[in-house]
Amino acid sequence: MKEIIVDKAQANQRLDKYLKRVFREAGSGFLYKMLRKKNIVLNDKKASGSEILGEGDVIKVFFSDETFDKMRGAGKRLGDDDVFDRIRSLDHSGLSILYEDDDIIAAVKPFGLLSMPDGEGSENINDMILARLISEGKLTLESYRIFHPSVANRLDRNTGGIILFGKTLKGSGYLTQMIRDGLLIKTYVCVCHGIVEREEILTGFWTKGADNTVSITPFERDGAKQVKTGIRPIAFKEGDTFLEVRLYTGRTHQIRAHLSGIGHPILGDPKYGRGKKDGFDHQLLFCHRVRLGDLDLEAPLPSCFDEFR
Repeated sequence: MKEIIVDKAQANQRLDKYLKRVFREAGSGFLYKMLRKKNIVLNDKKASGSEILGEGDVIKVFFSDETFDKMRGAGKRLGDDDVFDRIRSLDHSGLSILYEDDDIIAAVKPFGLLSMPDGEGSENINDMILARLISEGKLTLESYRIFHPSVANRLDRNTGGIILFGKTLKGSGYLTQMIRDGLLIKTYVCVCHGIVEREEILTGFWTKGADNTVSITPFERDGAKQVKTGIRPIAFKEGDTFLEVRLYTGRTHQIRAHLSGIGHPILGDPKYGRGKKDGFDHQLLFCHRVRLGDLDLEAPLPSCFDEFR
């Protein structure tokens, strides 16, 4: 017999969903059979699988050691162990945390840092946050094997600003639902070429090419998705505009492509503008404010915007 104690990160989910995460190689039919035969019990009682787990609940599993390891996917678990060990050793001292509660974290991603791992070992803010949680004892290897906390909203490598991270299954689910329902409101600032004279909501039709470059046109095309981007000029300097931008839809490179499409590419943008010819190593685009339900967050503007304010 083996015991599994549910921790905070795994709470607030159905028992059957949790068991499927733990025993990744087991089919649903097998797990329900084990529940019916009381080979898996919850808090010493027979369970159906529909129960909602709470922190500290005890799941007892009456499997042989061989079956237990086989159903858990021992080979895949070793892969998780290697990743966990690598992340644990990462330096996270430069991480800037804007907000944290029991379920979510809001961090400030610097320019030039990836949001998520790229498979090539590049530094990324997702792993930095994981390293911080591990160092604080908030994430264990056992819980990581079952659920991988991660970033919910990605920013391009050369875009800075607020990024949201789900610490627990509950937090990840909440962030995913808010994004899906359009209830995550993100406001950016940027500096673009030319004078943007008035506040307006830009509309257009977004398509993505094979080279990961997107285009936004005022006319509809086959397979295109409609997008909305709100813009408000704040200040002007030497023919450039310091602009506030609100995303009403969230498509890849939406702000960059939309502004470029109306003749006002962002300074420093290597894909939709002139890139380093503007004298910057990154595009001047920053996720400045986020509204998430009753939570309003604002990140300090980096120094690259000082001369435009």
